[in-house]
Amino acid sequence: MKENRFKTISFHAAIRGVQVYGLIMLNLDGQIVSWNSGATALLGYTDAEVTGRTFDFIFTNEDRSAGIPLREMTKALQTGHAFDDRWHVRKDQSQIYVNGGLCLVKDEDGEPLGFVKIIRDQTERKRHVEKIEELNTQLLTAQSRLEEYASTLESKVRERTEALNGRNAELQDFCYSIAHDLRAPLRSIQAMSEVVLEDYGTLLDAAGHEYLTRISQAGRQLDQLTIDLLDYTRFSREEIRLTTISLEKVVDDVIKNLSESIRQKGAEISVRRPLPNVTGQHAYVVQILTNFLSNALKFVGPGRKPVIEITAAPNEGRVRIEVKDNGIGIPPEYREKIFLLFERLHPTGTFEGTGVGLAIARKAAQRMKGDVGIMSGQDEGSTFWLELESAE
Repeated sequence: MKENRFKTISFHAAIRGVQVYGLIMLNLDGQIVSWNSGATALLGYTDAEVTGRTFDFIFTNEDRSAGIPLREMTKALQTGHAFDDRWHVRKDQSQIYVNGGLCLVKDEDGEPLGFVKIIRDQTERKRHVEKIEELNTQLLTAQSRLEEYASTLESKVRERTEALNGRNAELQDFCYSIAHDLRAPLRSIQAMSEVVLEDYGTLLDAAGHEYLTRISQAGRQLDQLTIDLLDYTRFSREEIRLTTISLEKVVDDVIKNLSESIRQKGAEISVRRPLPNVTGQHAYVVQILTNFLSNALKFVGPGRKPVIEITAAPNEGRVRIEVKDNGIGIPPEYREKIFLLFERLHPTGTFEGTGVGLAIARKAAQRMKGDVGIMSGQDEGSTFWLELESAE
């Protein structure tokens, strides 16, 4: 009786013409009462082929074994509906992923008449979701491997860096030891050549005087080179403690230390005061500015009086100290090279020096978390600069 009423209710008549959704009418035992053309389009069966069959044949074997069809009807009876997304089986045994559910249908007295199962094709969407999930899994796997490779690489870099630092330390110790041990025989050569010139000079001809003079000068130059190398390795080896230092005091010390050279050159030196405080180590900054000022006194054209200006100004949390001269200048292609070890722009003998001073200046600046550089042009003078963190 109820089944006949269920087959003829107006709701059933209204949904039979819907083509977008598959609509399947079931009685309370789960048997198919009717099947619209939308269901035929989605699952392949005609209404005549399925009417009277229990609807569980459209579920996969796994879902039937798990009791999903009965579970859906039980839930629909209890709550009025059971919505779910899952795979269903077509007539040709291919599978379609559907979105929908089972809804309880009641009569005007509230008595259950049966169910309507609504399905909509979501196969493409499901395939896209699965592809995205697959790509996400691949991405996570690739990311995990990349992190593993990065960790391994970092570990290897750390190990090799430690090994390299150890070898560098050994090399620096070796260089320091060699440079230190060289000074004694060099001083002996220099001293003995001077003694010979002084005590036996009357017995030597002009060539003998020249040879001994060259030996003495070479010994003096080599001794200065070993001193510079000792300074360079010292800046690499020793511990450094950065404090607030007064540039006023530093500049005064530098000018005092070079006062004899300034007097001999007749140099004009101006200091734009007041000078700010910086963070560094007093001896290191003195060494750097002494080098800059020595170069400014040394590298001037013949007959020209050195004119040098020392300034310092804040520069975005740092202080730039500049030593500007009127010297011979440096071509652009040599501005970085001059800060390398043993780099000389002029032949030995043209100007005094060992080619180590500016390398020492850069090393000292780096140890104080600063930097050095130059602004210059050929025959336009030079401006050497040092940047350190401001202490104000």
